[in-house]
Amino acid sequence: MMNRRQPHGSSRRPRPLPRLLQVKVAAPRRRIMGLLVVFVGLAVILAGRCLYVQGLDLAGNAAQALMPGTYTIPAARGTITDRNGQVMAESVPAVNITADPTIVATNGLAEESMSKKNKLKAQAAPGIIAGVLQVYLGGDFQTYYDKLTTTTTDAGDVIRYTMLARTVLNSVDLQITDYLGGLGYVGLFREQAPVRNYPNGTTAANVLGFMTYSDDLEKAKKYPWTGGEGLEYALNTGLTGVDGEEVYESSPYGRIPTGTSVVKTASQGV
Repeated sequence: MMNRRQPHGSSRRPRPLPRLLQVKVAAPRRRIMGLLVVFVGLAVILAGRCLYVQGLDLAGNAAQALMPGTYTIPAARGTITDRNGQVMAESVPAVNITADPTIVATNGLAEESMSKKNKLKAQAAPGIIAGVLQVYLGGDFQTYYDKLTTTTTDAGDVIRYTMLARTVLNSVDLQITDYLGGLGYVGLFREQAPVRNYPNGTTAANVLGFMTYSDDLEKAKKYPWTGGEGLEYALNTGLTGVDGEEVYESSPYGRIPTGTSVVKTASQGV
């Protein structure tokens, strides 16, 4: 019986796959393990940073978030009387009304936490405040509005202080404060700025003298009006009194409208 021959080439072994087509099963596992190690390392670093910020450096962060601000409260200037006790010169309580445009812009709220209703109310704030100031103080609506809405200088610096009105009588300021407070608007502040009053007009004006504005006192953040001539000048040291001070809570964005404050009262001049 004759043996059949095997087909030509049937004894050849199959060719091995090219190296590029060979898949190493272990390679993906190494990559996954490597990525897992990286993620774990990052998590450890972040956890350590959170522990430092919230625990070890809590006091430092709190101090940065709430920075104390100070404001000088000028003492009420003393009264000048004649030999019969008749008042010849006296100080009438008054204030300068200022604003922080950055607070007005958000109505005192953190922008990232404002609801749609809060944003609409804040958008209306400059116009409403300007209108109230015009009603009680007179002046130009547009001037008030521009000061309340200008939050940066031409150089890009943030504006957190702008003067709106000087020497406003306390009784008028109280009406403005109550009206805006009832509407729920914030951003206006007050600086004590007593007005010097001479009940007898020009009588004995050459003896009484007058008050003059001092740039040096303004730079020193003190009440800038001082005696210029006559008794106002000669008795200036005693009439000036001792200024007080207010320490209040502030943040990098300025004074906190609802923050607490500690006041050291001023001593009136004699």
